[in-house]
Amino acid sequence: MTDQVPNGCKMEGRELYVPAIALNIYKQTTGWDKFQSIQPIDYLPEDIRVARDMRLTLVGNLQAGCKPNLSLLFDDTTNPSTYGRLEVNGDVNVPLGKLSMVMDPNGSASTYPYTALINNVHMQADSVQVKIYLSPLKWTFVSLPFDVRVSDILSCQDGTTSYVIRRYSGVNRAAGESGSTWQDVKDDDIMKAGEGYIIQAVRYIGNSRQGSAGLVFTALDNENLNNVFIKSDAKAVLSDYPSEQEHNRGWNLIGNPYPCYYDSRFMSLDVPVTVWNGSTYKAYSPLDDSYVFTPGESFFVQCPAGKTDFIFDVEGRQKTREVREFAMPMRVASRSDRAVFNFTLSGQTGEDATRIVFNDNAALCYEASRDAAKFFSHEESVGQLYTMNGNVEYAINERPAADGEVSLGVRIGASGTYTISLSGDSRDYQIWIDDAYTGDSVRLDSSEGYVFTADNGKLDNRFTLRFIGASVNSVECIGSQSIEDADSGVYTVDGRYGAEPEVGSIYIKNGKKVVKK
Repeated sequence: MTDQVPNGCKMEGRELYVPAIALNIYKQTTGWDKFQSIQPIDYLPEDIRVARDMRLTLVGNLQAGCKPNLSLLFDDTTNPSTYGRLEVNGDVNVPLGKLSMVMDPNGSASTYPYTALINNVHMQADSVQVKIYLSPLKWTFVSLPFDVRVSDILSCQDGTTSYVIRRYSGVNRAAGESGSTWQDVKDDDIMKAGEGYIIQAVRYIGNSRQGSAGLVFTALDNENLNNVFIKSDAKAVLSDYPSEQEHNRGWNLIGNPYPCYYDSRFMSLDVPVTVWNGSTYKAYSPLDDSYVFTPGESFFVQCPAGKTDFIFDVEGRQKTREVREFAMPMRVASRSDRAVFNFTLSGQTGEDATRIVFNDNAALCYEASRDAAKFFSHEESVGQLYTMNGNVEYAINERPAADGEVSLGVRIGASGTYTISLSGDSRDYQIWIDDAYTGDSVRLDSSEGYVFTADNGKLDNRFTLRFIGASVNSVECIGSQSIEDADSGVYTVDGRYGAEPEVGSIYIKNGKKVVKK
């Protein structure tokens, strides 16, 4: 922070008197710490404005009739801009006049462009407002802990702002009506606390489109007004929309219930979640990932069979998006017999990813407790990557290894050159990609991907992934199994495809070791 006391100012004999709740903050702030004596006064400002990372510990209730306004805001005079992040501790009652917060999905992720509140006292307010800044003509996934009447939403920037809000229909998805899952929210509708929505806005000054559109969401004065101050575990209730197809059943769009960042590993939920990253959807598993939700972020989750609620453990709250290091023994143990493979499609229009998990305890068919159905980006220029089994397209496909072959699908939105690559550990497997269009067969590793060209459209019959256990390279592991007729589906031990079988040679067929007599 910039030194707020001029250089050369003599400090001898000078005392600084500050509100008691901010005493330690002044003592630790550059410039103010020059005072030899900083003393508390029994005074609380009418307006408390926080534009940096702060922690308050309150002792004793506020004086009678005191209701300060608390504003968590951003300071755009610093480089980079700082956003107010406040933790409040103590065993006190804190009444507020108004709480104001800022969410800026339009900002740079490296600057934590969201204000955050971690509240551990009994706090309530007469009114609550959240400002959200949106990129023009981009969908943003939002959820608020309080109710908002759509007609009460206002612009907070110059010019003319237009916006559209939509909710997700799990009922329509369950019925197989994929073309009508997004439904417009009307002016007289109410955005409900805890539910997820998508918002798109654009702002013009004259004929000039602006770089962001700011909207103000004011909480309705009802029983959900003070949900924003929750200081205990939060309960989420899901709807289990029945469907004939398991991958379409029970999809809910819900939100982070806390006005701060939240580590998804603390949810009492063992099924994947799907989030929007600004250009495409990505699925995360609580077993394999450490995803941290932003304040006000909404996400998709599929209702587990027979379980229509779960808990956001309060310990998952945090003031930044940095991933904490800690051990979760039960989940670590459950990972030990699973092999996880991550694949990425990259090109001129961005990136997309898919995951395959080999688990002998999983089924080949879709399981909501392990798998994640593919959500296709509504930005059609962005390439999409997924695996397939039957009529299901997967973002996460957890299954037994079986014959070691998995169908890989690609949706190309802009003709050009693309790369399919493997990231992370291959877990002692050789992983090959076969291209049915070109006849190429290329081994993938963390340093080299497969480069190909394609025109617009879905390519569901072009690529196959083959997984060959590395142990077959060891002579001790070769069995006495034999086949009378080797064909073009065999591979040499070092993974070369379509070799001409020779008598007495060792080959791999369908992921199994065989000997040609």
